[in-house]
Amino acid sequence: MNGRRLMRKAPIPVCFGLLLTLCADTRPRDEPVDLGPLASLQFVNIEGERISMREFAGAPLLLSFVALPRPAGVPERDPNRSQVVFLRSMVEQYRHSGLQAAIAVCADAAELDGGFRPRVVNFRHDSGLADLPVFADGHGHASRAFGVRELPTMFLMDSSLSIEKRWNGVALPSQLSFAIESALGKDLGAIGTPRRWRSSGS
Repeated sequence: MNGRRLMRKAPIPVCFGLLLTLCADTRPRDEPVDLGPLASLQFVNIEGERISMREFAGAPLLLSFVALPRPAGVPERDPNRSQVVFLRSMVEQYRHSGLQAAIAVCADAAELDGGFRPRVVNFRHDSGLADLPVFADGHGHASRAFGVRELPTMFLMDSSLSIEKRWNGVALPSQLSFAIESALGKDLGAIGTPRRWRSSGS
């Protein structure tokens, strides 16, 4: 398998994140809906703000766990770089239909020693992800909660934050499109758009 194996040893579960919305569904919140077990997860973004996964409830979420991609000049093909490109493509295709997306960048021990968090900031900039949620999962808090064993790994979560689909290794655009269209076709009116993440253009 081409994916990198994820180190599981993590002394302190700390992660920093920047979570933004890509969802424009404005249907009202009519009745309570039971959220999945991952809804209680919380992260701290680079501004020091505590963010809950619960705030993504209301529309399908495409969440990708990746390693920092290798430099573009490295001859060997990098599955993490490919996954980022494919996720970016799905966002451009389905964001106006209500799809949310986020990227979790994971690290190994050597990367943590080398200033991981600034490298994630550079990765976000260099990859053209300024309008996507990107967070640094340097100590593996999120990846352990999701049971990630290799990188990249992609999840599609429904509006109640339950996992609909998981891809270990690179998820191809055709696979992603089929699953996303199925998820978007479900009735999301029971939850509605998370207010925190509603885009300014909606």
